[in-house]
Amino acid sequence: SDIANLRQAMDYTLSGKSPLDIDVHVIRPDGRRIAVLRRGQAVFDKTGKPVRMYGTVQDITQRKQAEEQLKELYDRESALRQQLEEEAKSRIRFIDELAHELKGPLTPMLASSGMLREMLGDKSESSQRRLADNMYDGTHKLINRLEELLDVARFARGSVALNLKLTDTSKFIDELVSEYAPALAGRNQQLVLKMQPDLPFAEIDTSRFEQVIINLLSNASKYSPDGSQITLTA
Repeated sequence: SDIANLRQAMDYTLSGKSPLDIDVHVIRPDGRRIAVLRRGQAVFDKTGKPVRMYGTVQDITQRKQAEEQLKELYDRESALRQQLEEEAKSRIRFIDELAHELKGPLTPMLASSGMLREMLGDKSESSQRRLADNMYDGTHKLINRLEELLDVARFARGSVALNLKLTDTSKFIDELVSEYAPALAGRNQQLVLKMQPDLPFAEIDTSRFEQVIINLLSNASKYSPDGSQITLTA
């Protein structure tokens, strides 16, 4: 094939269509096969007949070997990248399916524990009420963590969409803190809200915003000693 390609390239050069520029393999007198780059130009007389050629022959064996090694490395990298992408997709599918399966039984547990709290009433000294509160708070935390897992899957699939709506940020934060404050009672921690009275309305995704604040409060509680005061400033 090298001979045929070289002959075709020579024909083009001798007909004046293009200069000679081709890679071919040759056998040296010592029997070693090498790659060479042949470049040349034909010289024509006044009638347009080729009378001679001049050019160069360059040994490009090392360059060809390097190109082959690079191609091999690229192919291996591409295969590895594809394998990693498939593994990542598999993990995302697993997370998605697991989160949905776990969320199924937790939803009625949250509703049932909430109803139980209402039935027991506001009896702070009641051991049954404390148990109901623990069930409700624990289930609520688990559902929040599952939502975070689902968010991981959504982000990986590029299917995250923000549901923005005009929200009274002062009222939203105040209600959120009121709901979360009892969760700190187990460690005798106090949650204090310092909020400016003139916070504006804002276009926010309330579920995402709630998730951010709850994560901040959860970390603050986790890494603060028992009996400490946690302050949220807005």
